[in-house]
Amino acid sequence: MATQDATNRKGTNFKLCEDVELTKAFLHTSEDSEVGTYMKGQDFKKKIHEVYKKLIETHNALMGTTFSARTPKSIFSRFKRISRCTLKLIGIEATQPKLSGDTAEEEYKKLCVKTFCDRYKADAFIIENVYQCKTMLEGYPKWKLWEQKEQGLDENGNPIEKKKECPTGTKKAKQMAKDRELVNKLLNTTEQVKEDAKDVRQKAKDDMF
Repeated sequence: MATQDATNRKGTNFKLCEDVELTKAFLHTSEDSEVGTYMKGQDFKKKIHEVYKKLIETHNALMGTTFSARTPKSIFSRFKRISRCTLKLIGIEATQPKLSGDTAEEEYKKLCVKTFCDRYKADAFIIENVYQCKTMLEGYPKWKLWEQKEQGLDENGNPIEKKKECPTGTKKAKQMAKDRELVNKLLNTTEQVKEDAKDVRQKAKDDMF
């Protein structure tokens, strides 16, 4: 019988370089004039896979590796996981008080990583991959727009259409609600997040005196 840990670690065979090339494939495809406009549907997924295949083949040729091109379904599922984890990490960073000192940047990263791993244990094992991909995604508007659409939200954070909800008491429904709240806050209320972070930093400063 598979253990819970093994279940949580589904997709562990994706290496860092694969996630990086996958993120590049998403960014490239989102700029495609034919399938990148709405960034959804089978054509979009197929195009991401085509770009990823070329990128990973180039990587293999240069580095002497033998990574496979995988399937459109597997890489799209993987990107969705990386993308959602990126949002969660950005949320942690936005509310984490900054540190001062010669090693502040490194200590700040360690603190954010620890917070992420403590809060999202099922994704803790891919945190380094997420950090690397975050540097590519966080300043990219089309990625944020894609995340909104994945959540069924318009540009103002409102539901595009009412979807059939799971019973509100189920574990999955509660997690979906938390994720939707997180996406809405990060993608549509950036200024409020900054204000929240400012308040947290001020409180931390006040507590020191």
